[in-house]
Amino acid sequence: MLTVQVKRWIPRIIGLALVAGVVAFVLVKKPWAKSEDPITFSTVTVSKGAIAAQVTANGTLSAVGTVQVGAQVSGRVVELHADFNDPVKSGQLIARIDTQLFESAIEQARAAAGEKDVQISGGANVIQQALAAGLLDDIQVSVAPRLLGGGTPLFAPGAGLDLELDRVVDAPGVTHLRYRVRR
Repeated sequence: MLTVQVKRWIPRIIGLALVAGVVAFVLVKKPWAKSEDPITFSTVTVSKGAIAAQVTANGTLSAVGTVQVGAQVSGRVVELHADFNDPVKSGQLIARIDTQLFESAIEQARAAAGEKDVQISGGANVIQQALAAGLLDDIQVSVAPRLLGGGTPLFAPGAGLDLELDRVVDAPGVTHLRYRVRR
């Protein structure tokens, strides 16, 4: 037999369960929220004809992959060996830049320096331009054991350079090399 206290709690437990059920129903169904438009579709019989498709979308498009292309030197292009969308290979000459402005800048620096030396600092492409133009008497290269990336080789194979190693200075963490350019 159930006691009097237990009999009193049964209606309370049933009432609490009903309230919890109503609250759960309201939270799940959210009758105050705006209902979404129902998805509609239609079926048609298959037939031959032109395919017409229309897509409407908003947002920002972004490329799956990008390639950063930049010039290491600037100037007027005098020869162009590749066109837009042409396949190119690593190391392939794409364009030749007019070196007249570069040579003129060196000559102006020599005139301003008088009897003093003129120093050119730059990457491999700048030094290669100066070598090709016959503007260098010697080259000093400092070699440090640091990995900085692929880069451009200073003395490219097949460049036809005639260099003589003049001096080597070995210091902690760096080696200085001096080459004379033979003409």
